[in-house]
Amino acid sequence: MKSKHADMLLILITAIWGLSFPLIRNSLPYISEITYLFYRFMLASIILVLIFWKKYKLINSSVLIKGTILGISLFGALSFTVFALQYTTASNVAFITGLNIVIVPFFYNLILKKKIDLIKKISIIIAVIGLVFISGGLQLQFNQGDLLAFLCALCISAQIILTDIFARSEDSIILGCLQVNVATVIYFITCFISGVGFSFDVKEIVVITIVFTGIAGTALAFVGQTYVQKYTSPAHVAIIFILEPVFGAVFALIIPNLDGTIEMISPIKGIGCALLILAMILTETFGRKKISKVSECD
Repeated sequence: MKSKHADMLLILITAIWGLSFPLIRNSLPYISEITYLFYRFMLASIILVLIFWKKYKLINSSVLIKGTILGISLFGALSFTVFALQYTTASNVAFITGLNIVIVPFFYNLILKKKIDLIKKISIIIAVIGLVFISGGLQLQFNQGDLLAFLCALCISAQIILTDIFARSEDSIILGCLQVNVATVIYFITCFISGVGFSFDVKEIVVITIVFTGIAGTALAFVGQTYVQKYTSPAHVAIIFILEPVFGAVFALIIPNLDGTIEMISPIKGIGCALLILAMILTETFGRKKISKVSECD
């Protein structure tokens, strides 16, 4: 697979996550966040087991441990976001979790003792400025919600970096499946011990959201990410994933709220979206490095 094809698939995955925002928004009045995440991941796990059941026979202790680590990172990334929103503003969460655009290349290059090239530095700076605009600015009072959002950013960064490292020596499909399976088990335990439970109002929007995000936003997205990261760099992935709020804003214009209204993009958020797109274009056009093709282990 060529790196440009890998990037196209990552952009598609990011668009799917962006589309999930307005769907989830319309579902949460009828289902708790953790319960929703459990059913989303449970559906994804069932689908992955049915499709890749032969590969599950190849699981050994090494890939199981690595898949478990990725699953914990994935669980933390989504869960800390939900908890953070209870204590701080959505704009703060959007900005702080987006800081993985800085965290990923910093730690990845620190581990491998490599320097970040100039184009990626410029793209990262532009992306951070864009995040400030798209989040509508930041409240300067730091609270526990902001800390939880930062933990989310660390989990997202860890998931991206570790996926790149683990996929070099393990079957990427099995890794992708296992991380979803592990996250499902943790969500089940969380629903059980927290008292949130597994019941919800069976509404059409909830079923549609679980099915879409379970199949496309989880099974396809995370297994696809694990697979294509063999053909691109973690910094590249982080820059592409930063387009998630852009797609979310666009789809929020198309899919109305439960009351029939639609969200509008303010001029400030429009500037933020434009800057994030510019950051990705710079990386795609001028910052692409030659990435050695890795023979598939599938």
